[in-house]
Amino acid sequence: MAFNDDFDNRLATWLAWYALSSLGLVLCRSFIRFGAGWLRNRGYNTRRVAVAGDLPAGQALLDSFRNEPWLGFEVVGVYHDPKPGGVSADWAGNFEQLIDDAKASRIHNVYIAMSMSDGAMVKKLVRELADTTCSVILIPDVFTFNILHSRVEEMSGVPVVPLYDTPLSGINRLLKRAEDIVLASLILLLISPVLCCIALAVKLSSPGPVIFRQTRLRDGRQADQGSGSSAQ
Repeated sequence: MAFNDDFDNRLATWLAWYALSSLGLVLCRSFIRFGAGWLRNRGYNTRRVAVAGDLPAGQALLDSFRNEPWLGFEVVGVYHDPKPGGVSADWAGNFEQLIDDAKASRIHNVYIAMSMSDGAMVKKLVRELADTTCSVILIPDVFTFNILHSRVEEMSGVPVVPLYDTPLSGINRLLKRAEDIVLASLILLLISPVLCCIALAVKLSSPGPVIFRQTRLRDGRQADQGSGSSAQ
């Protein structure tokens, strides 16, 4: 059973517009990304990057830039003062050399990867690099705590890095559960007219129930679940 012709024509037009717009957006972004990657692989539209400090996180970042040249980053090297254990494989000079190269515009991005014990040197580098045109990015020393998936948050305008989160318990857990139920109920209430219209359209255009039970395999076992019928 079909709806009236005017509604069907407008629906077909809207669906065609949506499909063509989505396809055009995907093709446009794909073309831009392919073009930018093609240019960057040939040395155009690139930025020269360096790491200040010898933390493993900084070396890992440079390795990722080398493995993904389409990102447009040209690796200069690692800058740090020589230590008794030697220098990094990508060593490009000490911190004074870094400042000179930055002031000479030979570097565009500087990633500071230094331990917490080098706080005084970090502050000095930031002050010196502030007089250059370089972008200065700090890599937090969360690897000291062996936390690989930490995230940066903001508390009252101050950036913080949570290392461990306490699980919800007690009254906080009950409040979170109540909030989930209330929000889910409100959302279902708001979209219920749309759901009813969809169910009515399915019922008018195809035989059988709108919602039915069927058996599916889940983790190697059979389980019953409710499914919605689709319009024919």
